Amino acid sequence: MFCPHCDNDVQRVRCSACQHIFDAREVERMARLTYLQDAVEVWSVRGLLDRAAADTMLTETHAELAALRARLRPTTPRPAASSPAAMPSPPGNGGGTATERGALRDLAAATGIRPATLTEGVALLVSLGDHVGIARWNGARPGAGPAMALITQLKISDVVALTGDASVRRRVQALRQGVSWRVAYVHDGVKVYRFSIGSTGVAYGCLVAGDGVFASDPATANRIIEANGGA
Repeated sequence: MFCPHCDNDVQRVRCSACQHIFDAREVERMARLTYLQDAVEVWSVRGLLDRAAADTMLTETHAELAALRARLRPTTPRPAASSPAAMPSPPGNGGGTATERGALRDLAAATGIRPATLTEGVALLVSLGDHVGIARWNGARPGAGPAMALITQLKISDVVALTGDASVRRRVQALRQGVSWRVAYVHDGVKVYRFSIGSTGVAYGCLVAGDGVFASDPATANRIIEANGGA
């Protein structure tokens, strides 16, 4: 990374918010990979890139981004099952078991979303009476940590609460700050959305068999869609 003013080769950069210092080259690489993901999606929509090739590129770049995040923001490793393992009720407001809190930290590391944001989102779902689970697939993304997905039931009563409960609307509005999304692709008849959360968070969401899915990468979203028979 070179300074645009004096062309100095910048070795370290400091976050203006948290004051942490990072390797400038790795931060620059994260920015380039994020730009490449956005470009691949645009090229695919325009028909300039085959959808299968685009999915492969998105999976590969997402895995590399996850590995970069893990190096820049290391987390304490925890043992996990080699197959998807759902948890019954992730914590809200710092509660929950150690396993549940660990699953949320793993999901945060895999997506780049702030743990506090995920915790508040799960707490909101739980307060609405929704069942929430986090699944983990070890070895699905070699060198980039486990593939992760948050899966939650969605009910008509959720819509009622969102439209009629002022406190719920305020919590949703707070969570939506800094969040954007768009259709990334369609897999087996299911629209998959790419969510950008904050400056580093990326996740892939869809609705499958009445459940909301929030996955760490396209391949994981596709796996869940296929397991449920698609649209």
